[in-house]
Amino acid sequence: MKVLIIEDEQHNFNRLKKLLLGYDTTMLVEGPLETIDETRDWLHNRQGNEALRISSFLISYILQAVCF
Repeated sequence: MKVLIIEDEQHNFNRLKKLLLGYDTTMLVEGPLETIDETRDWLHNRQGNEALRISSFLISYILQAVCF
């Protein structure tokens, strides 16, 4: 699974990347993208060639790890 992290603080990016790789070491983590313009350009350059999937389970797992 590919994951794109949009985060303007390097510390938060590193923490989230560590959490994601702790969940699944086969993930390909891209980023961080720091601005709206960077994110728009990144998505535009792929023009649907790469699907972005959001797993509610994964989001729940991350939120629990970060918040509790």
